[in-house]
Amino acid sequence: MNVNEKLKEEIKRIAKEPKRKRLLLDINEPTRHLDEYRELWKWFGESKWKKFERSWKFSQLVREILEPRDDQKKFMYERLWYLLIEYRNSPDDYFEVQTDDATYSFPNPLAELSKLEMLYEKFVLIFTDIKNRIDFDFPSEEYSGSSIRGKISWQKTILKSRTDFPLKFYSKIQEREYETPENILLILCVEWMYRDAMRVIELDFPEPLDDQQTGQIDEIIGKTRDILLTFPYASVLNTSRRLWNLNYRTDPKILELEKAVRKRLDSDTIGNKKYDELLEWVRKYRELYLDNVHEGQTTTRPITSIEAQDYIFEAWIFFEMIDFIERQKGIRCYLTFGTEDGNASGERFFAFRIHGVDVRFYYEKQHSTPAGGQKPDFSVMVGEKIIFVLDAKNFSRPKESIPTEPHSQVMRYMLTLDCRTSCFILPYLAKDPLDDPGYYKIHFMKMTPEQDKVPENFQTLEKIFDIISDSVRQLKS
Repeated sequence: MNVNEKLKEEIKRIAKEPKRKRLLLDINEPTRHLDEYRELWKWFGESKWKKFERSWKFSQLVREILEPRDDQKKFMYERLWYLLIEYRNSPDDYFEVQTDDATYSFPNPLAELSKLEMLYEKFVLIFTDIKNRIDFDFPSEEYSGSSIRGKISWQKTILKSRTDFPLKFYSKIQEREYETPENILLILCVEWMYRDAMRVIELDFPEPLDDQQTGQIDEIIGKTRDILLTFPYASVLNTSRRLWNLNYRTDPKILELEKAVRKRLDSDTIGNKKYDELLEWVRKYRELYLDNVHEGQTTTRPITSIEAQDYIFEAWIFFEMIDFIERQKGIRCYLTFGTEDGNASGERFFAFRIHGVDVRFYYEKQHSTPAGGQKPDFSVMVGEKIIFVLDAKNFSRPKESIPTEPHSQVMRYMLTLDCRTSCFILPYLAKDPLDDPGYYKIHFMKMTPEQDKVPENFQTLEKIFDIISDSVRQLKS
């Protein structure tokens, strides 16, 4: 076990005692000078987190290990997925996030494969229950003739008869009909998994998938293939086959099929309520974008790792800003990944036009100055003029104040880049934060990666847009 793993495991062990956990989480780091924690601090000093360019605080690492904020990570990840797919120029475009220890591609194949595995395991349970109690319609078909088939309708038979003893019998025949919307959807789900898994296994990643990962995909391929080959109701297979090549996210026929299932569930036409879980499964599968995973992407580690979170926070804000300007302001944005001709080191920005002026919103642009290079998280430019710099800090909880170091860094950006306006973006605001009243204006704003915070996040994005708008007006005057 290397020093990084030793450190994590020891923190988890110590934190089992509530009092010691509180000490570890204390931002004042009282354990630094206590003898019983000396080994722990030694490991921290030797760890990768201490050696990163953005050196971690001990309490910061402890909080990420003990209180990982998984819901927030999931929210950012899924929103990034959605916005990336929405605004990229090509299905081959992917977004790279450079951290201190690795380059993470987004979407990341490993993270998506993990989600596929979980969805597959859930589907197997749903499918098994449905197959054992499969839903069917029981329509009745009227038959008339000299022979008796099904249940005789004596009233109609007697009324229609022209002789004392009927020579023609009217009856109703009932047969089970398995070709229903819900069963067609069930088989479609199987085909989607088979198709997506086959596509991924055939990709030539720079870092090949390991045996465990390929084994998981092979299991999915084998199981789904067996279902498609052995499903006992041929009419369901034949009907579903006509829909296999349709886009399951957008095609109207697929969406109408789902609506039909929902209607039949709500009207109690469907007896087995596992089909309700099937609809929920379909919704979650749409959030899986394996069909957009590109073979040029790294598979080194999932993007949900501890080390990546500060950088994912930045990328999430960048894409939310694009989405806000497009949807809320109705202004067309043009996104550039900097990946033309395979050059993944190019600049990343989106451009838009406001007050007749072209504006560029950059993600981690390197600026050269006489005082040295400067790379804010975000910089907003009109031509060669920097009008606004923004710094995202993914603090894990509210703080009394912004630490001295990042505050000084933002001031350095403004001084060296000749920019009067800056902004801190944080998931939690410090107590009673005050905008800097001086010549150099520093704003404090909140962006919290949680679904119920979306309205508040819109307010923040509105403020950022207003600052950009006002700065452009002043530049023109």
